[in-house]
Amino acid sequence: MTGSAMDPDEALLGSIRRKAFFFLRKPFSAAVLETLVDRITETQILEERVFQNAQRLEEDLENARKFQLGLLPAREWKGQRIQVAGLYVRAQTVGRSD
Repeated sequence: MTGSAMDPDEALLGSIRRKAFFFLRKPFSAAVLETLVDRITETQILEERVFQNAQRLEEDLENARKFQLGLLPAREWKGQRIQVAGLYVRAQTVGRSD
C-alpha cells in the first residue's frame, strides 16, 4: 500500500482495519522490503499447509466414522429366546471428555 495522509497514525489505523500485513512508512530500504516479502511468502506457505492438514484431518475423521459404523450390526438380532439390540451414540469430539 502506498499513498500519503495528513495524519500518519490515521493511515496506519486504516491499513490495519483493512487487514494490511504490514505498514511501511517511506522512505524504506530494499532490505526491509525483501524481508517483508520473505515473511509474507513464508506465511502463505504455512497457511496452505495448515489448510491441507485440516482437510486431511476431516477426511481421516470421516473415514474413522464410516469404519466405526461398519463395526455395528446392520439390524437387531433375534434368536429363539433372546433378542439383542444396541444403541450407538457417536462422539462429537475426539480426545476430550467434556
